[in-house]
Amino acid sequence: MAEIDIDALARKSQKARLLAWLRHKPITGLQAWKMLGILNYKGRIHDLRR
Repeated sequence: MAEIDIDALARKSQKARLLAWLRHKPITGLQAWKMLGILNYKGRIHDLRR
């Protein structure tokens, strides 16, 4: 039985859920990025919302 990286799967599904949520609530996108810990994307959020 192959060992499954549960943490990686959880991160992947969490990110997918967050991105789906972002499509419905683009205005609160900054909060979502902060939740993901991707603070470096602050300057690129405008590009993502275009």
